[in-house]
This record gives sequence, structure tokens and C-alpha cells, in this order.
Amino acid sequence: MNLNKTVQDIIKKDKTTLTKVVEKINKNYAAKSTVQNYSNKLRSGSIKLFEFYRILKVLEYDIEITSDNHETKYLVMDTIDIFEKSNPIIQIKSSSIYFKDFYEILKVLNYSISITKKEEIDL
Repeated sequence: MNLNKTVQDIIKKDKTTLTKVVEKINKNYAAKSTVQNYSNKLRSGSIKLFEFYRILKVLEYDIEITSDNHETKYLVMDTIDIFEKSNPIIQIKSSSIYFKDFYEILKVLNYSISITKKEEIDL
């Protein structure tokens, strides 16, 4: 997965800019990130899982993690629990792992990742 291209495509699709995304992240998460910081991390592949999660959340996207047996798990902010046949096999802290490493772990475990726009629900 080319993370930089994925984020660029999502930003383009949503007709926004990385600058606006980072502004929302700073506002929503009381962070003090810069556009340059995110841009460098995306380009070099050194973005942490929680940082990628924040980008998607401010753009109203979800990450779906699906196994071969079609169990779907959604990425959560602090930890990700991965189960196999209802038994926990791994727990990952999103602040302590790079996205690229997380992605590689999922590939080894035969899990896939998809990114989807949150659906609006009429009440």
C-alpha cells in the first residue's frame, strides 16, 4: 500500500488539502502538528498508525480490517485487537507502531485493509 498516494487520493476526492486536514487534526486532537511534518512522514513512510488514523477520522473515513474468514474489525484509536477464531492473537498500540509495519503484520496474518467513507445514516 502506497500510503502517500492513498492519502493524496483521499484528499483529492474530498476536494480538500493537506493543510486543511492538519488544521482539523490540530483542532480535534489538541495537537501541534505541521503540514511539513505530515508531508515528510507520508513521503518517507514513517507515519505512525495513530497519525494515519487521525487523517482518516477528520476526513470521515474508516479503516476496515478483514480476515480470510471475513470477520471485520474496525481500527480503534488506542489499541487494535486481532482475533483468530475468537481467540486474541495480537494486540497493538497504535501510538507505538508505524503504519507500514502494521500493514506488514496484517499481510503475514492474511488480513486485508480497506478504507471506506463513513456512511451517513438518515434517522
